[in-house]
Amino acid sequence: MSTAPVLAYLGRYYFIATPDLDGDCVATSRLLIRVADSIAGLACAPDHAVLEVGTAGIAGCFWAPELHLIGGRLHCLFAPCVDAADWKRVRCHVMRLRDGGDPVVAADWEPPRPVSQADGSPLQRDPGHPGLSLDMTYVEDGGRSYVIWSQRYLTDRVGDAELWIATIDPADPSRLTSDPVRIVTAEFGWDHEVAEGPFALRHCDRLVVTYSGSAVGPTYAVGAIEAGSGADLLDPSVWTKANAPLLGTGSDFSHWGPGHNTFSRDEDGLELVVFHAHPAITTRGRCTALRRIHWAADGRLVLDQRPDEEVAPHLRNVRAAVRVTAASTP
Repeated sequence: MSTAPVLAYLGRYYFIATPDLDGDCVATSRLLIRVADSIAGLACAPDHAVLEVGTAGIAGCFWAPELHLIGGRLHCLFAPCVDAADWKRVRCHVMRLRDGGDPVVAADWEPPRPVSQADGSPLQRDPGHPGLSLDMTYVEDGGRSYVIWSQRYLTDRVGDAELWIATIDPADPSRLTSDPVRIVTAEFGWDHEVAEGPFALRHCDRLVVTYSGSAVGPTYAVGAIEAGSGADLLDPSVWTKANAPLLGTGSDFSHWGPGHNTFSRDEDGLELVVFHAHPAITTRGRCTALRRIHWAADGRLVLDQRPDEEVAPHLRNVRAAVRVTAASTP
């Protein structure tokens, strides 16, 4: 599976993903959703195809699907390839669930629409640098609605993948309402020309956006940027970028190249990271995994804490006795 968000919606959990059989994530023929009453139940829940190739010129890929409530309506953001099964033809799309619709019923979704700039042109750096867009996510902050996505240009060379941000109107998330602004470029050895797969997580008064860098293989890793909640997120100067990955192959996760991730909460309210990775260095095709997340004392997001580093079960319940005595007179 490629990106696999888990969303709690109307009392049930929904899991949406790209089938990635044998590592071929281009010739994918459909978009799949599972539903269950618990997160654990998603592991064996049946797949429901909600979109097939041939719709709106879609020819494959179905990359990075995410489910989001936008303007009170359930939407799916994803990036299919259009007119040909070719990764160079991938473009961000959005489709909306009809009023009263069931997310696992294909007919209950409105037709997908490509996301465009405010003037109706494709997402791109400029007309002289056309390319592809993918991995779009949604976030609300400070009374504004934003989308963040990854794009790169394809001219006589393939440009680096970068993260861009813009505002949208929740009533029509298929068209930006501001000029796109670049907020992340790959600049370290670990991210190596790639910044993709953004997803936002709020913690106290901060907004943390994780993203993936490097090639989709054993070197894939998760980094992060953060900004103060309420800031103008279209201003690149409000974002601070971590100079090292939060999660990678060397993080004792027993997976190779953990990358594009999202966040959810289980039935007990515990925060989880959902990510895809290769189960072994020689295995083709990615699988989906879940882990608890933690926050360090200084507020940093921690994704690579091992299970044996967590509090032992017999120490999780703490009792305290308070004895009140009369105050002594001076």
